[in-house]
Amino acid sequence: MVFLEDDSVSKVVHSMNVNHLRWVVVQFRSGRREFFDYMDLCHEIVKRCRGHVDASVKEIGRMKVGALANCSGYSTFVPTSVMTPLSKVLQLLGEGEAPVHRVPLVDAAGELTRVFSCIDFLDLALRFDTPTAVLKSREASTFDRRNAVLQALSVPHDQTVLHALRIMDAEKLTICPASSKELSGDMGGAVAVGVVAVADLKLVLETEQYHVLEFSIDDFLAWRNNVVAVDSAKLVRQRSLRRFNVVSVDHHETLHVLAKRLLASKLQRIFLSSHEIARIVGIVSSREILMEVLDQLLQASTLNLRVDGSLRTRTIE
Repeated sequence: MVFLEDDSVSKVVHSMNVNHLRWVVVQFRSGRREFFDYMDLCHEIVKRCRGHVDASVKEIGRMKVGALANCSGYSTFVPTSVMTPLSKVLQLLGEGEAPVHRVPLVDAAGELTRVFSCIDFLDLALRFDTPTAVLKSREASTFDRRNAVLQALSVPHDQTVLHALRIMDAEKLTICPASSKELSGDMGGAVAVGVVAVADLKLVLETEQYHVLEFSIDDFLAWRNNVVAVDSAKLVRQRSLRRFNVVSVDHHETLHVLAKRLLASKLQRIFLSSHEIARIVGIVSSREILMEVLDQLLQASTLNLRVDGSLRTRTIE
């Protein structure tokens, strides 16, 4: 979905919410295009909310979306020809100097035809023998960050939502586990009592209850549940996706299991857990999985097919 640079942030977020979108494309008069996603909204709120939260977030909703498009630097817009070999597209996603989480594919006239993401890579990789074998050969424990989870990658459940947004903005995370220091102890990892996400900001803007960003995580989780419960269609969707659950894979599993679970969850990231200590020990995205196996894939496969419709009929062995 494409919006003009002068469209308001609140209008764009409303459309993203209604259409269940995580990102959109913003078209500038100059011809430039950028992605806008919830990471950009998170970044702007963190930057501006130093005093009166209500007034600051309300003002952000009135801003032109062009002013926020990729302000977080989360995903640079790098248009690429549909004729580009898949290997080059994966290198853009996994090795580019600027962070790229999705690659816009354009035709000869420069028109956007589709966007290829790291989730698309996982979906494609699991269909074929060679990338599947590579994923099965690697251990999920490579993403074990148990020493950082409690202090840097999670938010104490009695801290504010703004504090969680600051963590997600600093660490470039789309989700953040709410942890209990008392339950977690000093064993490494964190006991998660809930999950907050940058996508929760759509509920804040849609309800115009900006003050909830100053709620504790506990109170915010209760507020969020009440908002979702009011909308029966939204409640059914959230339950079907298990959107607010702590979805995890044990660190002894392979990247293949991790990738399958991530795809099945329809989430952007998934937690790595340790059954031995019953704690979250990492947070993993599809891009991180790609970066971990890219070199091995490039050596094992030709990956010379294009990323257009030929993917449907050709193999990548």
